[in-house]
Amino acid sequence: ALTVTLDGELKATSLPDDQFAQYNLIRATVGGMIEAVALDETTVMWVNEEGKLKGLPANDKATSLAAGRISPWDYIAGQAIITGHNNKTGATVGLSPKRYSELTGLEV
Repeated sequence: ALTVTLDGELKATSLPDDQFAQYNLIRATVGGMIEAVALDETTVMWVNEEGKLKGLPANDKATSLAAGRISPWDYIAGQAIITGHNNKTGATVGLSPKRYSELTGLEV
């Protein structure tokens, strides 16, 4: 997974195998209730559902990555985390090496 920090950094984040542990990690990363923003068929950005209501700062990098998936006048507030998604099972999974490289520009 990748955490999208407020300063625009993409930080590698280990995603636990256990679904309950995944939920807790995602919730802790975004700082509250979670909302999924599908970036494509296999990638999801998790954001704080109440980020704007809580006055969290805009996350320019996360907003840029979500372009075309959110309204043009909308933005992502607060820290976000990007994970993989298994369309067959609906499970949250780690990012594939290819998708990780596409997002970060780094080879895995």
